[in-house]
Amino acid sequence: MNALLDLNIIIDVAINRPGFANDSAPVWKAHVNNQFDGLLAATEITNLFYILSKLIDRETALKTVNMCLKDFQIVSLGHAELSTAAKMPGKDDAWQGLRRQRRHRLCGTGCGGLYYHP
Repeated sequence: MNALLDLNIIIDVAINRPGFANDSAPVWKAHVNNQFDGLLAATEITNLFYILSKLIDRETALKTVNMCLKDFQIVSLGHAELSTAAKMPGKDDAWQGLRRQRRHRLCGTGCGGLYYHP
């Protein structure tokens, strides 16, 4: 089973974010324990580096990025997916639609879900 993870899951664990880390850590652990195959969008890797560099420091950001590159399958988001999302009505609808479209392309009907929290 595959699951496309939201970047917040990774950030929660990396910075031990109060109120969220306790929910996010078991998701990462389940992936590490082969309960599902975790996927991260390639765009999330660059965002992760930027965010953690600002929140903590560059060294921690790089360490976390390297851990994600080792632990997760990185999937691309191309022009077609982004163009489709940009044409959808409403900002939230567009990006949720992109996630659904990407998830279906990656997983078909065998995807366990999209792990997400705002």
